[in-house]
Amino acid sequence: TTFELNNTDYRTKILRAKGGMKLYDGTYFKQLYIALVEEDDMTYNTDNMKTGAEIGYEFNYPLNPSTSFVSEGYYRHFFSYSEKEPTDFEYKLELNNRIETKLTGDLYLAPFYNYELAETRGAKSARAQSTFGISLSYNKSFDLF
Repeated sequence: TTFELNNTDYRTKILRAKGGMKLYDGTYFKQLYIALVEEDDMTYNTDNMKTGAEIGYEFNYPLNPSTSFVSEGYYRHFFSYSEKEPTDFEYKLELNNRIETKLTGDLYLAPFYNYELAETRGAKSARAQSTFGISLSYNKSFDLF
């Protein structure tokens, strides 16, 4: 059996910009923000400009000196589209929870759980997906100024 791909340019290509305001900044609850989101969806033949609003948070609680519980998430709702595509999101909710452990220096290991809920313009109901995994990350900050 031979499989042929007729249209191989199927990857999602989105350029996103956000501008907003931080509503809260605390010790463990690192941020609560609202933002206006503008997306240029270049996935299809014509660009599709989408405008929406987003509310998000970041929570970081140290469990011991080298381990932290980190939770991040956002809810994004789109209200304006330049083109009508049935695969465009009406809304998207994403939550990411992980337990970050410092291995050595700037190297971290983190088991994580990611949950996404979204509804497209062409769907009659929302769809959800969950991901469990282990992340290995390197975090180095540079002081440019």
